[in-house]
Amino acid sequence: MFGRVFFDVLQAIQRDHKLRSYTLNSVSAEFLGEQKEDVHYSIISKLHGGSPEDRRRLAAYCLKDAYLPQRLISKLMCIINYIEMARVTGVPFSYLLTRGQSIKVVSQLYRRAKTDGLLVPTNKSDSKSRILFACKVHELI
Repeated sequence: MFGRVFFDVLQAIQRDHKLRSYTLNSVSAEFLGEQKEDVHYSIISKLHGGSPEDRRRLAAYCLKDAYLPQRLISKLMCIINYIEMARVTGVPFSYLLTRGQSIKVVSQLYRRAKTDGLLVPTNKSDSKSRILFACKVHELI
C-alpha cells in the first residue's frame, strides 16, 4: 500500500533480541510478564459455534492476540528506535528491517561526503559496487 510502512514486530524482536523462542507467548512472558489466553487453534471453530461463554473465551483470546504485540512495540520502543535510526543514518524505514548494516554505513558516508563537497565514485567492473575513494568536487572540474 502506497504511503504505509509495514512493521512486523516479530522481525524487529528477532533482529534486536537474542531469545530462545520467538512465539508471542514466550516474548510476551519475557518482556511483559504476561501470556496470551490458552486456546488451541483446533478448537477455535468449536468455540465460535458454541455457547456465549465459549465465544467470550474466543473473543478474549483474539483481543489478547492483537493487544500483546501493540504492548510489546510500546514497551520496547520499537517504532521510536527505528524512526531515529532511519533519521540518523538517512535510509528509508523499510531498509532497517530488510537490509543489512552496510547500507546504513554507506548512506552516512554519502551524506557526509555531500556536506563536505566530495564525490564518492564507484567501481562497477564487478557485480557489486564498491566505494573507491572520495575526491573534492572542485578538483574534478
